[in-house]
Amino acid sequence: MKLHDIVATSRKGDKMDLVKVGKFISELRKEKGFTQEQLGEKVGVTNKTVSRWETGTYLPPADV
Repeated sequence: MKLHDIVATSRKGDKMDLVKVGKFISELRKEKGFTQEQLGEKVGVTNKTVSRWETGTYLPPADV
């Protein structure tokens, strides 16, 4: 399952668990050996945005 699938599924549900989505993003990033900065460059956002996704502060757009 890809990140955009998880986000799209999360947005459809009644409750969205931002922390779970964030942990999932963090795990995938680390599995691939990327830093937050490297992931941000790949998807066109800053490392701060990636950090906010991973901590559940923000949810990434479904098209990322």
